Amino acid sequence: MGSIDCMHWQWKNCPKAWKGMFMSGHKGVATIILEAVASSDLWIWHAFFGVSGSNNDINILDRSPVFDDILQGRALEVNHTINGNNYNMGYYLTDGIYPEWAIFVKTIPRPQDERDTYATQFGPLPTYDDATNGLSQPTLGEEPSVSYETYIQNSMQMRDRRAHRQLQNDLVEHFSQFNENR
Repeated sequence: MGSIDCMHWQWKNCPKAWKGMFMSGHKGVATIILEAVASSDLWIWHAFFGVSGSNNDINILDRSPVFDDILQGRALEVNHTINGNNYNMGYYLTDGIYPEWAIFVKTIPRPQDERDTYATQFGPLPTYDDATNGLSQPTLGEEPSVSYETYIQNSMQMRDRRAHRQLQNDLVEHFSQFNENR
């Protein structure tokens, strides 16, 4: 699991002909956007520079190949149980701008109670199946080709808002119990 976010870098030498396509509304200057996924030890697992006209995190997300492996059925299987509920996809820690998808866990910007506070302090830590460490081994040289129906099913599973809310609640409960047992 990791964190996903975008950052704007001012592009001082942006060609004049391109400047309008790379203007950022909140910066007022030409910027290029870097989407990155990093683990807690700051290892960068994915980097994608936005294309012209992609002036916010969501536009980058729509064009980025970061979830292509999930959609194409090539992603490693990740199984974990949190608060007694089983999950079969990894997830990314995000800020509030990202949509409510099953693969995102949003930070809690204004914790309302002690349980929310615990979740904001520790970040998500799922428990993995010890037998396989939660990962299946890919078979090298095989490129799964999925049907359109499977692609749509994978997309719907990844974008499941109900699963997003369940995962968020399970993590809050998990960390609440974790803190009580310390």
